[in-house]
Amino acid sequence: MQISHPTLERNPISIVCAADDNFVMGLAVTLYSTLVNIDSNNPIDIYILDGGISNQNKYRLDRVISNSQVPVNLKWLQPDVAALKGVKVTRSFTLAACFRLLLPELLPTEVERVIYLDSDLVVEGNLAELWKEKLGDSPALGVQDFLYPYGSKEVQNTYRELNLPSDTLCCNSGVMVINLKQWRIESLGHQVLDYIRRNHDVVYLPDQDGINAIIGNRWKYLDPKWNVQIFGANKPAIKLPYESNIIIQDAFILHFTTSVKPWHSLYRQPGGTRFAHYLKNSNWFNVSEYVLWFNRIRLPQILIYFLANFKRNLRKN
Repeated sequence: MQISHPTLERNPISIVCAADDNFVMGLAVTLYSTLVNIDSNNPIDIYILDGGISNQNKYRLDRVISNSQVPVNLKWLQPDVAALKGVKVTRSFTLAACFRLLLPELLPTEVERVIYLDSDLVVEGNLAELWKEKLGDSPALGVQDFLYPYGSKEVQNTYRELNLPSDTLCCNSGVMVINLKQWRIESLGHQVLDYIRRNHDVVYLPDQDGINAIIGNRWKYLDPKWNVQIFGANKPAIKLPYESNIIIQDAFILHFTTSVKPWHSLYRQPGGTRFAHYLKNSNWFNVSEYVLWFNRIRLPQILIYFLANFKRNLRKN
């Protein structure tokens, strides 16, 4: 059944993120880079799913959003953690990662589509263009995962009961345009949660594995530049339409998918310079705080990245 959408030219661009205090600096950069690069006459609604963000950091986020000079309607949502009982969590994948599965109930029914963004991104494209992408009755738009393009082998073994071939494409769940109207009609969030609970022992990326298993071949696929998974771009498990250095350089969205993020001193992947640029300009820190952060976090990153490149060049020679 074809699902009609409201007139996108008039409705707010609805953006959703989820975070706790461990990811709040990444959330600040995600939001600030989004807002300073967006070009639209639409109102902008930002929903933050609060996984445990302190009042001090909420104040900092308000300051960052105000500093973007883009009018925003900011809405804080407190998900019901009890609804995620039995969902697998790890050190790297907390319950906050699964809050997106509760969106059909958390958001007003008049909100029929959202752009979901993880809190470890640098957004350099105009999200107004992503907002205009056609959904039809597809549950979501996404980019195929660079490292797990068909999901893990263990998850593929569960596809038989779902009548899915083992080579069903797997999308990265960190950047999605979600068709909430379709999710509500089919209770897709509940189906995903049921799948995650039933396959607790085999899911590796709980929300991503579950979404891909239930949506299956019904994704609509975006240009990979909308979700450039940096680690995967350097060692992709599939052939990408761009060279790794080109896709990282020209990315609409940079996604820091490893457990070590640009706000950690041991980060040594590309993109750290762009993250530091937006962090510096966001007003998350005052000048002296940023200098301290730069010396404590960014300088070690630069040194590690330089040494890693030096070693790679030596091996090539």
